[in-house]
Amino acid sequence: MSSTGLILITILGIAVLLYLIMHSKMQAFLALLIASILIGLFTGMEPAFLLEVIEVGMGELWDL
Repeated sequence: MSSTGLILITILGIAVLLYLIMHSKMQAFLALLIASILIGLFTGMEPAFLLEVIEVGMGELWDL
């Protein structure tokens, strides 16, 4: 995927995140999780690998 496409997907993900938090009044953690899943899927990550990456990332966060 081109760098322009990745930048556009990232901007779209940030827009979705802001919409979910500000307009829908969703909890920030859940909105961030949804936005990161959407960005991962739109960039072409396999769903199983995406869930593994999120699981490892959250595990490292809780180990601090």
